[in-house]
Amino acid sequence: MELEKNYYQKLEKIFIESNLNIWQISETDLINSEEVKQLSILFPKWFDFVIKGIEQDKYEAFRTLRHTFHALYNYFSIINNQFEKDINKNNIIILRNQLEELYEFQPLYFPLILLYHDLSRPFNRTWHTIESEKLIREHHFLDRFNLSKIIKKLILISIKHHLLIGTIFTGESSYYGSIALYSDLKDDNKPISDYHIQILFKTLKVFTFVDIWGYNYSQIYDHYFYYYDEICANLTEVFTHCFKVKKEESQKKYLEKSLFQLDTQNLKWRIACSLRIFQFITVKPYLTENFYYSKIEEGLALIGTDWKQFQSSLGDEHPRIQFKYTLPLMMILSMKEFRREPVNESTLVQGDIFSFWSACSQIVGKFLSKNPNSKFNLFYYVFDFPRSWFFNSDYIEKIKRNVIKVLSSATFSFDSTLSDYIVDISFDKIKKKF
Repeated sequence: MELEKNYYQKLEKIFIESNLNIWQISETDLINSEEVKQLSILFPKWFDFVIKGIEQDKYEAFRTLRHTFHALYNYFSIINNQFEKDINKNNIIILRNQLEELYEFQPLYFPLILLYHDLSRPFNRTWHTIESEKLIREHHFLDRFNLSKIIKKLILISIKHHLLIGTIFTGESSYYGSIALYSDLKDDNKPISDYHIQILFKTLKVFTFVDIWGYNYSQIYDHYFYYYDEICANLTEVFTHCFKVKKEESQKKYLEKSLFQLDTQNLKWRIACSLRIFQFITVKPYLTENFYYSKIEEGLALIGTDWKQFQSSLGDEHPRIQFKYTLPLMMILSMKEFRREPVNESTLVQGDIFSFWSACSQIVGKFLSKNPNSKFNLFYYVFDFPRSWFFNSDYIEKIKRNVIKVLSSATFSFDSTLSDYIVDISFDKIKKKF
């Protein structure tokens, strides 16, 4: 434990004493800064991959380095009661207490997750969570820290699934998307303990706050704390009970049933995320869940149907659907434009958003009718569009006009790394329909 505390104290000193303006400093000054030099001495393997990342994709590598640095700076600021945000103080106190619990669990545990979580972004932005975990494991990044087997395991799982809580909240992932945790949580066919399940989901929850604040443009509102708590509590309960079931097949069936039930309850939220319910709910008195849901119901009425009929038309496929880079697209489909402010009373939800969900569900349904043994799999829709495409009116019109046509003819391919299915909807495929 002394070795880990020594590393922790050196890390803390770097970030607490730093005066770097991380978002303004030049790339040259950043990579040559005393702070990065000290980090390179403490974590030489990490720094080697930072340099390789710069050689691979300079823009993404420096963006990742700035984000990682800022996330660690925020973490140590919170722990040392020096963190200032326009957030209820009680929420910050609760967050600090939970970070202190993770420190007591293992001092280096959470800082290592922050340091390594985005390491593979310059090499594979879409699947960087999986690739970062793989890189760290295969190159033995954790061996030098004298960590126990279970702590290494939890670090790797947290990095591999570090987007889970946030993407369930934003509707990009379903609760059933967490079934990807199942094989990682098993250890030589022995279940993980209840305590370590609690540690894992607490880690994923508090990580999501620190990760979001690691970007200069990101904002968190007080309601995030409530919803993250709810997601964390639901997943903790389901996975804790799962491993009390004896047979593996029964465990999977329990997970499917329990997570599907959560997703049925959460479906209207997922679709309302196209209106950014997750970001703006409660920030104004009228922005309640019922207000957002009424907007969805009004949109359905405009196309001659209602929620019950629409939900029934999606069948059992919607929990299996996972999205990558889809929030701007869904906003365009539901409101014709990308906007940074909340919807209002006059907003009319467009029928395209419902056509989009129907198309995604129908593709999965057709696939499963021919491949019934894939019912436990996830189906990822990856929308590979140019950065900030949603600010370009020409892109918006062409994508909006053609994306559902492209979806309707899309086919899934099996990804052996994910052990799940992917369909890539690229801008090049959209252009062919122009």
